[in-house]
Amino acid sequence: MNFTSGGEAHLPAYPTELIYLCEVTETAAGTVTIHLTPDNSGYWLSEVMTRPREDPSHPGDYSWTTNGDGTTTITFDVPALTSTETYKWTLGELEPPIALKMKVRVHR
Repeated sequence: MNFTSGGEAHLPAYPTELIYLCEVTETAAGTVTIHLTPDNSGYWLSEVMTRPREDPSHPGDYSWTTNGDGTTTITFDVPALTSTETYKWTLGELEPPIALKMKVRVHR
């Protein structure tokens, strides 16, 4: 995915169709990785301003890596889920500029 100078995610070929929810179906323990590239050079996403948080608290975890070119990789590690479990992370909450504004849900 790409991101705008305001932190909204979108697919590279669809810059006006913004993505506010990334939903993944995972049947076993696994890793979900999101790669984000800036539309314009010189922009990068701030993990501190994005304030990733579990929504609600759960045993899943994430890691955040930003490269010098502004490319950001967020990896979500999810334990095996039961058929009724959903792990959610809320990112940005539509507040600060250049925070990634998206929710991530992983469910079975």
